[in-house]
Amino acid sequence: MTDRTDTTIDYSKEQLKSDALIELNKVSFRFQREEDIFSDLTWSLPAGRLCFITGPSGIGKTSLLKLIRRELIPSRGHIHLFGEDVTQAPQSKINEARRKIGWVSQAYDLIDELNIFENIALPLRVSGQSRDQYETDVVDLMNWVGLGKKMEAFPRSLSAGEQQRASIARAVITQPALLLADEPTGNVDPEMGQRLMRLFMELNRLGTSVIIATHDQNLLSQYKADIFRIKHGKLVEVSDV
Repeated sequence: MTDRTDTTIDYSKEQLKSDALIELNKVSFRFQREEDIFSDLTWSLPAGRLCFITGPSGIGKTSLLKLIRRELIPSRGHIHLFGEDVTQAPQSKINEARRKIGWVSQAYDLIDELNIFENIALPLRVSGQSRDQYETDVVDLMNWVGLGKKMEAFPRSLSAGEQQRASIARAVITQPALLLADEPTGNVDPEMGQRLMRLFMELNRLGTSVIIATHDQNLLSQYKADIFRIKHGKLVEVSDV
């Protein structure tokens, strides 16, 4: 892989755009009595972008995605999603924002009582669609991610890689406004990893903003995207491929 150069970008408050999909304004965060993971972090992401968040394990990649999703609450600063300040918003407002977000977690978050078809179809069913409306789309996507023969299987019977693929399929089935993917290719073989990345790229081409957290350097070198490294509690843009 070609060396990249870290270039610190000063995202001042004045540079944040009101039409940005995501705005973090002087956000700080820590777990209980630990040192700050992020300190006065200011960053914005325009709609329609695809970007990677990288850095070694434990640096804060997952925490950043959870802050954006408002699963974690910053100790200081403000978080805006889709033009709304969700920092201290009521749960109803947070839930409304999350309905526009596809979420791929390292924990998979599949529902044990539902089979894989039902897990993937759940966002569509919750939105009010009938099985007749969504069945073909769900089956097509399951075939794309290699789960076409696992429709009646339950999460506990699947391998880690299969559960990862099911989690990704569920996250993208609604073509969300924003996709947050935490190490989405970590438990799949290289061929399937490439297939999933093509899915993300196509989703982005259709208008979804995509943020992928990864420490896979090979992944970073293969796709044209904005790349930010977490360093000293800030996001540092990586340039000069």
